Amino acid sequence: MCFGPTVSFLSSAVLLGVGIACLRRTPKKEERLLAAFPLFFAVQQLDEGLLWLGLLHQTGVETIHWLAFSFLLVALCAWPVLAPSSVYFIEPKPEKKKAMLAFILLGAAFSLYCLFFLISGSCSANIARACIQYKRELPGSNTVLIIVYALSLFGASFLSSYRPLVKLASVNILLGGFAFYIHHRAFISIWCFFAAATSVSIYLFLCSINPSPEPHGFERIAEVVRKTLGRLREQPR
Repeated sequence: MCFGPTVSFLSSAVLLGVGIACLRRTPKKEERLLAAFPLFFAVQQLDEGLLWLGLLHQTGVETIHWLAFSFLLVALCAWPVLAPSSVYFIEPKPEKKKAMLAFILLGAAFSLYCLFFLISGSCSANIARACIQYKRELPGSNTVLIIVYALSLFGASFLSSYRPLVKLASVNILLGGFAFYIHHRAFISIWCFFAAATSVSIYLFLCSINPSPEPHGFERIAEVVRKTLGRLREQPR
Protein backbone atom coordinates (compact mmCIF):
# COMPACT_ATOMS: atom_id res chain seq x y z
CA MET A 1 0.00 0.00 0.00
CA CYS A 2 0.96 3.71 -0.11
CA PHE A 3 3.04 5.69 2.37
CA GLY A 4 5.21 2.90 3.78
CA PRO A 5 5.46 -0.07 6.15
CA THR A 6 3.92 1.76 9.11
CA VAL A 7 0.56 2.09 7.36
CA SER A 8 0.62 -1.57 6.33
CA PHE A 9 1.50 -2.84 9.81
CA LEU A 10 -1.05 -0.57 11.50
CA SER A 11 -3.75 -1.68 9.04
CA SER A 12 -2.85 -5.31 9.71
CA ALA A 13 -3.22 -4.83 13.48
CA VAL A 14 -6.62 -3.09 13.15
CA LEU A 15 -7.92 -5.72 10.72
CA LEU A 16 -6.77 -8.49 13.05
CA GLY A 17 -8.93 -7.05 15.82
CA VAL A 18 -11.91 -6.56 13.49
CA GLY A 19 -11.52 -10.10 12.14
CA ILE A 20 -11.57 -11.61 15.63
CA ALA A 21 -14.66 -9.55 16.47
CA CYS A 22 -16.35 -10.71 13.25
CA LEU A 23 -15.72 -14.38 14.01
CA ARG A 24 -17.10 -13.93 17.52
CA ARG A 25 -20.25 -12.45 15.94
CA THR A 26 -20.96 -15.42 13.67
CA PRO A 27 -23.05 -18.23 15.22
CA LYS A 28 -23.68 -19.80 11.79
CA LYS A 29 -20.96 -21.74 10.00
CA GLU A 30 -22.04 -20.42 6.58
CA GLU A 31 -21.11 -16.89 7.71
CA ARG A 32 -17.59 -17.77 8.88
CA LEU A 33 -15.86 -17.38 5.52
CA LEU A 34 -17.17 -13.83 5.12
CA ALA A 35 -16.36 -13.09 8.77
CA ALA A 36 -12.75 -14.19 8.21
CA PHE A 37 -12.16 -11.65 5.40
CA PRO A 38 -10.61 -8.99 7.69
CA LEU A 39 -8.15 -11.65 8.93
CA PHE A 40 -7.16 -12.50 5.35
CA PHE A 41 -6.64 -8.81 4.65
CA ALA A 42 -4.61 -8.52 7.87
CA VAL A 43 -2.22 -11.20 6.61
CA GLN A 44 -2.01 -9.46 3.23
CA GLN A 45 -1.18 -6.12 4.81
CA LEU A 46 1.44 -7.78 7.04
CA ASP A 47 3.00 -9.35 3.95
CA GLU A 48 3.11 -5.98 2.22
CA GLY A 49 4.60 -4.33 5.30
CA LEU A 50 7.43 -6.87 5.24
CA LEU A 51 7.83 -6.26 1.51
CA TRP A 52 8.13 -2.52 2.18
CA LEU A 53 10.93 -3.20 4.65
CA GLY A 54 12.63 -5.49 2.17
CA LEU A 55 12.51 -2.91 -0.61
CA LEU A 56 13.60 -0.01 1.60
CA HIS A 57 16.54 -1.95 3.04
CA GLN A 58 17.40 -3.67 -0.25
CA THR A 59 16.86 -7.22 0.93
CA GLY A 60 17.89 -10.05 -1.41
CA VAL A 61 16.07 -10.62 -4.68
CA GLU A 62 14.79 -14.02 -3.57
CA THR A 63 13.12 -12.57 -0.45
CA ILE A 64 11.43 -9.86 -2.53
CA HIS A 65 10.29 -12.52 -4.98
CA TRP A 66 8.59 -14.67 -2.34
CA LEU A 67 6.95 -11.73 -0.57
CA ALA A 68 5.61 -10.41 -3.87
CA PHE A 69 4.54 -13.92 -4.91
CA SER A 70 2.62 -14.51 -1.67
CA PHE A 71 0.82 -11.16 -1.94
CA LEU A 72 -0.19 -11.79 -5.55
CA LEU A 73 -1.16 -15.38 -4.74
CA VAL A 74 -3.81 -14.10 -2.34
CA ALA A 75 -4.83 -11.10 -4.47
CA LEU A 76 -5.11 -12.88 -7.83
CA CYS A 77 -5.69 -16.54 -6.96
CA ALA A 78 -7.50 -16.63 -3.61
CA TRP A 79 -9.85 -13.64 -3.62
CA PRO A 80 -11.57 -14.43 -6.98
CA VAL A 81 -12.80 -17.71 -5.42
CA LEU A 82 -13.25 -16.66 -1.79
CA ALA A 83 -15.29 -13.52 -2.53
CA PRO A 84 -18.13 -15.13 -4.54
CA SER A 85 -18.08 -18.24 -2.34
CA SER A 86 -18.66 -16.20 0.82
CA VAL A 87 -21.73 -14.56 -0.71
CA TYR A 88 -22.96 -17.91 -2.01
CA PHE A 89 -22.80 -19.55 1.43
CA ILE A 90 -24.97 -16.92 3.16
CA GLU A 91 -27.50 -16.46 0.33
CA PRO A 92 -30.96 -17.69 1.48
CA LYS A 93 -32.61 -17.98 -1.96
CA PRO A 94 -31.81 -21.20 -3.93
CA GLU A 95 -32.38 -19.61 -7.35
CA LYS A 96 -29.84 -16.88 -6.62
CA LYS A 97 -27.34 -19.42 -5.29
CA LYS A 98 -27.49 -21.25 -8.61
CA ALA A 99 -26.74 -18.05 -10.52
CA MET A 100 -23.84 -17.28 -8.18
CA LEU A 101 -22.17 -20.55 -9.11
CA ALA A 102 -21.29 -19.02 -12.48
CA PHE A 103 -19.17 -16.36 -10.77
CA ILE A 104 -17.49 -18.95 -8.55
CA LEU A 105 -16.54 -20.93 -11.67
CA LEU A 106 -15.35 -17.75 -13.39
CA GLY A 107 -13.24 -16.92 -10.35
CA ALA A 108 -11.79 -20.44 -10.25
CA ALA A 109 -10.83 -20.24 -13.92
CA PHE A 110 -9.23 -16.82 -13.44
CA SER A 111 -7.37 -18.06 -10.36
CA LEU A 112 -5.95 -21.08 -12.20
CA TYR A 113 -4.90 -18.85 -15.11
CA CYS A 114 -3.05 -16.48 -12.76
CA LEU A 115 -1.59 -19.32 -10.70
CA PHE A 116 -0.08 -20.97 -13.78
CA PHE A 117 1.73 -17.81 -14.88
CA LEU A 118 2.75 -16.83 -11.34
CA ILE A 119 4.41 -20.21 -10.86
CA SER A 120 5.97 -20.43 -14.31
CA GLY A 121 7.01 -16.76 -14.48
CA SER A 122 8.75 -14.41 -12.12
CA CYS A 123 7.43 -12.00 -9.48
CA SER A 124 9.11 -8.86 -8.25
CA ALA A 125 8.19 -5.46 -6.87
CA ASN A 126 9.54 -1.95 -6.61
CA ILE A 127 8.58 1.35 -5.01
CA ALA A 128 6.98 3.86 -7.39
CA ARG A 129 5.42 7.16 -6.27
CA ALA A 130 5.14 6.05 -2.64
CA CYS A 131 3.38 2.83 -3.63
CA ILE A 132 4.44 -0.74 -4.29
CA GLN A 133 4.32 -1.74 -7.93
CA TYR A 134 4.12 -5.49 -8.55
CA LYS A 135 5.73 -6.97 -11.64
CA ARG A 136 4.25 -10.21 -12.90
CA GLU A 137 3.91 -11.91 -16.27
CA LEU A 138 0.23 -12.32 -17.17
CA PRO A 139 -0.38 -12.56 -20.93
CA GLY A 140 -3.49 -10.92 -22.32
CA SER A 141 -5.18 -7.55 -22.42
CA ASN A 142 -4.96 -5.69 -19.11
CA THR A 143 -8.45 -4.29 -19.67
CA VAL A 144 -9.97 -7.76 -20.16
CA LEU A 145 -8.10 -9.16 -17.16
CA ILE A 146 -9.33 -6.34 -14.91
CA ILE A 147 -12.94 -6.80 -16.07
CA VAL A 148 -12.83 -10.56 -15.46
CA TYR A 149 -11.15 -9.96 -12.10
CA ALA A 150 -13.85 -7.49 -11.03
CA LEU A 151 -16.66 -9.80 -12.18
CA SER A 152 -15.12 -12.69 -10.25
CA LEU A 153 -14.87 -10.61 -7.10
CA PHE A 154 -18.19 -8.77 -7.11
CA GLY A 155 -20.53 -10.40 -9.61
CA ALA A 156 -22.13 -12.66 -7.01
CA SER A 157 -22.54 -9.76 -4.58
CA PHE A 158 -24.78 -7.91 -7.03
CA LEU A 159 -27.13 -10.92 -6.98
CA SER A 160 -27.23 -11.05 -3.18
CA SER A 161 -30.48 -10.68 -1.26
CA TYR A 162 -28.59 -8.57 1.28
CA ARG A 163 -28.51 -4.93 0.23
CA PRO A 164 -25.43 -4.06 2.34
CA LEU A 165 -23.37 -6.56 0.32
CA VAL A 166 -24.57 -4.99 -2.93
CA LYS A 167 -23.56 -1.56 -1.64
CA LEU A 168 -20.18 -2.86 -0.45
CA ALA A 169 -19.48 -4.33 -3.89
CA SER A 170 -20.46 -1.04 -5.55
CA VAL A 171 -18.15 0.95 -3.28
CA ASN A 172 -15.26 -1.42 -3.96
CA ILE A 173 -15.71 -1.15 -7.72
CA LEU A 174 -15.70 2.65 -7.50
CA LEU A 175 -12.58 2.53 -5.34
CA GLY A 176 -10.98 0.16 -7.83
CA GLY A 177 -11.61 2.66 -10.62
CA PHE A 178 -10.18 5.42 -8.47
CA ALA A 179 -7.09 3.31 -7.68
CA PHE A 180 -6.52 2.65 -11.38
CA TYR A 181 -6.94 6.35 -12.17
CA ILE A 182 -4.49 7.65 -9.58
CA HIS A 183 -1.79 5.01 -10.08
CA HIS A 184 -2.52 2.25 -12.59
CA ARG A 185 0.89 0.61 -12.17
CA ALA A 186 0.27 0.07 -8.44
CA PHE A 187 -3.41 -0.73 -8.97
CA ILE A 188 -3.39 -4.13 -7.21
CA SER A 189 -1.68 -2.81 -4.09
CA ILE A 190 -3.92 0.25 -3.71
CA TRP A 191 -7.17 -1.59 -4.47
CA CYS A 192 -6.37 -4.36 -1.98
CA PHE A 193 -5.79 -1.70 0.67
CA PHE A 194 -9.11 -0.02 -0.12
CA ALA A 195 -10.87 -3.41 -0.02
CA ALA A 196 -9.20 -4.13 3.32
CA ALA A 197 -10.45 -0.81 4.70
CA THR A 198 -14.02 -1.41 3.54
CA SER A 199 -13.96 -4.95 4.98
CA VAL A 200 -14.43 -3.30 8.39
CA SER A 201 -18.06 -2.81 7.34
CA ILE A 202 -18.46 -6.59 7.34
CA TYR A 203 -18.64 -6.37 11.11
CA LEU A 204 -21.58 -3.95 10.88
CA PHE A 205 -23.28 -6.28 8.43
CA LEU A 206 -22.83 -9.29 10.72
CA CYS A 207 -24.22 -7.27 13.62
CA SER A 208 -27.30 -6.41 11.56
CA ILE A 209 -28.11 -10.05 10.74
CA ASN A 210 -27.08 -11.38 14.17
CA PRO A 211 -28.44 -8.82 16.65
CA SER A 212 -27.24 -9.04 20.24
CA PRO A 213 -29.44 -7.89 23.16
CA GLU A 214 -26.49 -6.36 25.02
CA PRO A 215 -23.81 -4.88 22.72
CA HIS A 216 -20.25 -4.66 24.01
CA GLY A 217 -16.79 -3.85 22.67
CA PHE A 218 -16.87 -3.44 18.91
CA GLU A 219 -20.63 -3.95 19.07
CA ARG A 220 -21.04 -0.71 21.03
CA ILE A 221 -18.98 1.14 18.43
CA ALA A 222 -21.10 -0.37 15.66
CA GLU A 223 -24.28 0.64 17.50
CA VAL A 224 -23.08 4.23 17.85
CA VAL A 225 -22.19 4.37 14.15
CA ARG A 226 -25.60 3.00 13.13
CA LYS A 227 -27.48 5.46 15.36
CA THR A 228 -25.41 8.39 14.10
CA LEU A 229 -26.05 7.48 10.47
CA GLY A 230 -29.75 7.08 11.25
CA ARG A 231 -29.94 10.59 12.75
CA LEU A 232 -28.14 12.06 9.76
CA ARG A 233 -30.67 10.47 7.39
CA GLU A 234 -33.57 11.84 9.43
CA GLN A 235 -32.30 15.43 9.37
CA PRO A 236 -34.16 17.64 6.87
CA ARG A 237 -32.14 18.78 3.90
